[in-house]
Amino acid sequence: MCNICRSCKAINIERKTYYDWLKKFPIFKQRIEEVKENLTDMVESQLLENGNQKAVEFYLINRKKNKYSNKQDIEITKPEIVKETVFVKFRKPPKRRI
Repeated sequence: MCNICRSCKAINIERKTYYDWLKKFPIFKQRIEEVKENLTDMVESQLLENGNQKAVEFYLINRKKNKYSNKQDIEITKPEIVKETVFVKFRKPPKRRI
């Protein structure tokens, strides 16, 4: 069972209610983000204490993608007016022998 499911069950609300509250109440969303950040810090320190480098990397890359991801975002822009010319070369079909 996931953390969200357990949390909802503990306070007797539906999972859908949780997501509705995230959309409806900015302060609720902010508090949830703070809890997630604290949880990530706690897990990171526990994994480091255990010396499991691969587990630390996996957790952080998947949990804090904006900070630990190996992914690079590259933005390529094109000028508004672009003139493209495409040349297509056709081969002549081979001569048929009868």
